[in-house]
Amino acid sequence: MNLPTPPQIIAQIRFAIEDQLSAHNAHHTFEHLCRHFARLRICSNILPATGPVAAGGDQGRDFETFRTYIHESSLTCSSFVGLVSEGPVVFGCSLQKTNIPTKIKNDISLITASGQYVDSIHMFWGCEIPVGQRHDLQAWARKHHDVHLELHDAQALCELLCDPEIFWIAELYLHIPREFRPVRQTNEGAKWYEAALERWRNPAEFIANPANFHELVSSVRYTTFSEEVRSDLPLWLSRLREFQEKEDCPVEFHWRATYEIAVASLRGLGSMEGLEEELRRYFSRINKLVLAAELEDASVLAQYCWGAYHHNGIGLPLREICDIGDTIQKRLEEQILTTQSVTSKCMYLETLGFNFIIFAAPTETPSLPSMNETSRLWTEMLKLVGDAPLYPLERFADRVTGIIGLLGDSSALENITNDLDELLAKRFGGFKAAEKCRDRSFALQKKGQIRRAANELHRAKIAWFAEETLGGSVLTMLMLSSYYLDLRLSYAAKQYAMAACYIAVQTPNKDLKKYIPRALMQTARCEYAQGSWCDYLGATNSAWLAYHLVPNQDHDQEIINKDIEKTCYHTAIALMMAERFTPEIVPSMQRTVAEWPFSDIAGEALGMVRDAWSKKSDSDVWDGLQGEILGRPFGDVSKIRTVTWKQVGLTWDVSWRNSYTTTAVAEQFIATAQILMAEWAGLDLCLLRSRIQVEVDTWEGKQSIVESRASNKGRKWFLKFSSRRQTVDVQQLQKEAFAVVTSIIREVSLLSDSDFVGTMERSFQDGLVSKIEIAQPYEELYRSCIVKPRLFEEERLNWQPARRDVPFLTSEHSEMAWFGGSGPGYSKEISEQHVKNRYENVVRSIRYTLKELSECEGFLHTVGKLKDEGWLDWHLLIAVANITWNYRVSKVDRKIEDDIEAMKESMKHVIDREEGEDATLVPTSAYTEEAVRMALRMSQMATLKTLGLECRQQTPDFDAIDDFLRERFRYWEDDVEHKNPFPEG
Repeated sequence: MNLPTPPQIIAQIRFAIEDQLSAHNAHHTFEHLCRHFARLRICSNILPATGPVAAGGDQGRDFETFRTYIHESSLTCSSFVGLVSEGPVVFGCSLQKTNIPTKIKNDISLITASGQYVDSIHMFWGCEIPVGQRHDLQAWARKHHDVHLELHDAQALCELLCDPEIFWIAELYLHIPREFRPVRQTNEGAKWYEAALERWRNPAEFIANPANFHELVSSVRYTTFSEEVRSDLPLWLSRLREFQEKEDCPVEFHWRATYEIAVASLRGLGSMEGLEEELRRYFSRINKLVLAAELEDASVLAQYCWGAYHHNGIGLPLREICDIGDTIQKRLEEQILTTQSVTSKCMYLETLGFNFIIFAAPTETPSLPSMNETSRLWTEMLKLVGDAPLYPLERFADRVTGIIGLLGDSSALENITNDLDELLAKRFGGFKAAEKCRDRSFALQKKGQIRRAANELHRAKIAWFAEETLGGSVLTMLMLSSYYLDLRLSYAAKQYAMAACYIAVQTPNKDLKKYIPRALMQTARCEYAQGSWCDYLGATNSAWLAYHLVPNQDHDQEIINKDIEKTCYHTAIALMMAERFTPEIVPSMQRTVAEWPFSDIAGEALGMVRDAWSKKSDSDVWDGLQGEILGRPFGDVSKIRTVTWKQVGLTWDVSWRNSYTTTAVAEQFIATAQILMAEWAGLDLCLLRSRIQVEVDTWEGKQSIVESRASNKGRKWFLKFSSRRQTVDVQQLQKEAFAVVTSIIREVSLLSDSDFVGTMERSFQDGLVSKIEIAQPYEELYRSCIVKPRLFEEERLNWQPARRDVPFLTSEHSEMAWFGGSGPGYSKEISEQHVKNRYENVVRSIRYTLKELSECEGFLHTVGKLKDEGWLDWHLLIAVANITWNYRVSKVDRKIEDDIEAMKESMKHVIDREEGEDATLVPTSAYTEEAVRMALRMSQMATLKTLGLECRQQTPDFDAIDDFLRERFRYWEDDVEHKNPFPEG
């Protein structure tokens, strides 16, 4: 449950005053509100100014003080006396929005013209009055009438009404929705609650006034959501019922009491049973409701009823509850059409959207609702918000976050949040929009939607990245690092951790220095997760050194203790693994750990890990580690390093010469690839599930070298980046890494060029570059955060990773999985029509060839074998046809073999022609099993074109293409009834 913030409550009160009261010309309501406020906050000896115009009217006075002599009596110290005016005070109220100075001057002149002495005049205004104008009017009143003037405009009045003690005034006269009731601070909760409980246990007399109602409701809500005093809830509910039972109690209190009792019964006691008739009476008045707040309350209560039904907590049938929802919907739609207030229309649309979430298609079994109609309504609403400055936009943003927290993200809400953030930025500034992105991110994380959570934080990072908000930016980067690590993308995570460290180091703001050790510790976690355990020890050293050297830190001891605990556990695992598989590394590790201030704790952790794993075999230890870390243990040693990870169906193997310089460049490439692929994970790029092998190196040349090497098994690339910093800066190298990754993805994507380019352009428009270029390029961050270890290129180059001859299996996060399912444009009907066409067209072009082959024992044996493997007849026909066509084209004129266009024209002629008895005879020896298999694979390239796809690989990865067609276009499943073309097969 999101608690209302003071700004949100203020905005709601101001909307009610400036929009709703003005729209309904409710001057008297405003007067009552101001009188009660003045009595409680200015002076208590107040009389309303009444009387017919014939008797002199109110003489410009909406209410005024009366003389009292209490200050001369023994009651001087009472709270009443503290608020008694020392001289006559007159009060005026107005909702007028034009010619305000003239109206105020006229009223002051009228007030003072009565001849009675006036000490001061307080005027309440239902709109905002600029401070300069207020000062001018005060000076005018002193000069011309010798009277003190106080002006309370809408903004001031709204802020004062936020006080929990007097909020009942706003609630009574402005119909503020229940959820906007201000919550008392926890530290004062016990005191006020104990006092209220004492008063209401055995009250001498029950008085049905707004102040008592407000206190009872506050007590009910406090008890409902405070487990330690939940047992008091029945008492409070019984007292609140007295507002329903007293005959002289205003009917408004009856409806509000019903709402509060029903919600508290469900949220606090778990059931609405027994309240059915009260609820029916409450909902019977829906068609009489006009105010947005009243309809919102009705909609919220109906949704509570729906929830209670599905938890067996109410006796109302589902059909009746749904009818109530429909009635609310119709009433809201009527108000949307008739209201003249843009703000009210926005609030009606908002409520209608929430109503649709539950009641659009209710079922007996709760299920995830469709957000499409809600999205349409809220899109319409957000188009109007620019003309409704009083609409509580921030509250709506919080409510959308709440929906995401309950249901997770949906594509229908994505455009809503985008538009919402733009409006928040315009109204409150980019920081507020970033704050809401962060809130949505945390909600998505709790729902397990890490990739979408990361996208929201990326948007927050962009808006936060300013000098005055660097603290928020650093924290955002640390959280992004954590998200990427959760997604099993350790180098993307490492880049963001190093960026957070870099900013904290470079900023002159001393308060941000405390984030340096935290960022270095996160960097160390990334190294541990990847299996780069030598680098892990180095980063850990830097982090603990920073804890002691960074000034003005004010570290949270709880965070430090958790860091120590994690460090000791990870280090113990690394030492245990080294003792088992790489004993030559152990002495160096022990020397490093011995320098830590908590080395004794690390030693104890190692003992516990040894005991826990001592009875496990090497294979069991290895299998357990594969589920815990992402790369081979001690993968950062030896002369050649290799990093393997899986993402969106691609298995990446990146290897490089293990030097400090080349490692920085290679890791930059890996981080870029991981971030880009995370960005594209939700898009259907029609990727082949391939293995991508990349060899990275550096050289002294001016230009970088990028080569795609021929392979029919996966893809192979060779990258040689220039290391001449005087001519090519590190930012340029990062751009080159970006371009290379895009080229590699383009090679394994089957999208047409136009579709692929369009997708890339949209990614750029959505801020893709800002997700890679953060603070500084990766290589610069690496040099700033990762100290070059002693003997980097000597000692560790002579070691070997753990069990280098045993596979270390890694897997991709579920949100980084290959985009599967039906391919673009696929339908079973279309697919079967293609198959039918193949049977008809292919058979006519090889009619006599099939007769020849049906008498060939060797070919029929191949047919039987391939059918056993799952080949369908149309696969065999296509393979045979391709062998036949290619043979005949090659025999027509050998001179055209190098002329691609001539070859295409000749092939088209052969394919379109019905085979006759005079056709060139193809020897049956051409139809070997190997030839048939290759012919089908080659035909799959044409199949891709038929599907609107394109293979850009010069040496196709046939296995990956076959896998793609199998999984996404049912290539090996779809068939139609047909005559068997191989009766002897």
